[in-house]
Amino acid sequence: MAAYTPADLAAHLQTDVDTASAVLALKVAADVVHTYTRGAGFDPITGAPGNDLAAVVLTLAGRMYRNPSNFLAETAGARSVRYGEGWTLPELAVLNTYRRRTA
Repeated sequence: MAAYTPADLAAHLQTDVDTASAVLALKVAADVVHTYTRGAGFDPITGAPGNDLAAVVLTLAGRMYRNPSNFLAETAGARSVRYGEGWTLPELAVLNTYRRRTA
C-alpha cells in the first residue's frame, strides 16, 4: 500500500513545496478519493489506499496544492489561464473500478 509524502508531492510537481500545505493537500485528496470509492480499495486496518488509488491521490493533491482556491480560470491583463475541473479520464478509469455504480 502506497502512502505518499510531501517529498513525493514535490517530486510529482517538480518544485519545492510547503510541507504543511502539502500534508493538507494529500490528506484532503485521500479523503475525497475514499469518499468517491466509498472506502473500497483502502486497507480496512491502516486506511491506506492501494497503489492505483494512491496515484490518484497524488495527482489530485498536486492539483489541489497548485490551485488551493479551486479557481476555474484566472485573468491578468492579456493573459488568462483555465484550470481543469473534476477528475481526469485516467483517474476516473481507476476510481470507477472501485465504485459501485448501479443498485
